[in-house]
Amino acid sequence: MEINANLNPEQIIRLEKICDEEFSKNSETKTFRFKKLEKGIYLPTFDLINLYNTVKNLKFKDKTSIIDLGSGDGRIVFLFLLMGHYATGLEYNKHLCKLSDHIIKPRLISEGFDVKKARFKQGDFLNEDFSEYDIIYFFPGDFNNYKKLEDKLIKTMKDNSFFLVYGQKHPFERLRPGSLWQRLTGYKEGKIMAYRK
Repeated sequence: MEINANLNPEQIIRLEKICDEEFSKNSETKTFRFKKLEKGIYLPTFDLINLYNTVKNLKFKDKTSIIDLGSGDGRIVFLFLLMGHYATGLEYNKHLCKLSDHIIKPRLISEGFDVKKARFKQGDFLNEDFSEYDIIYFFPGDFNNYKKLEDKLIKTMKDNSFFLVYGQKHPFERLRPGSLWQRLTGYKEGKIMAYRK
């Protein structure tokens, strides 16, 4: 699959802005930011341009199917889809799942973003089978059940899949950290790490 390496930075900034606008004006979600929800805190991935540049440089040419664990408002799913991947968001909170699929996605489509194939499902990623995905993306926020997640990844992810973790927490003990990582300039203490089985 050919990855779209020519996304316009203005498009990515517009994507972030639309997600922020719709999140902030939605009565069911506007109070969620930085607050503890049923399964974690809602904290969106910062600075999509730096994330896009990092992922583009990792050159996942044959890695087409991506899942975002705890997809929140869907911005990562939309970004990966615009990059040329098949992207799915898995979100536990029903209001965030509805926001991304039924409010933000239609608005993006109406403004010319090709995100019709974005998929969202509600559920707990600790119960997910990761065998159909080439890339598993995760921004931990305040998540703390790393051992259970690592067990699930080792048991169900494909041998040639990548587990991308964004942020400063990287407490995985049995997954192999890849040699490819990059500190993200938009997030003072953040980096993205690529893990393998």
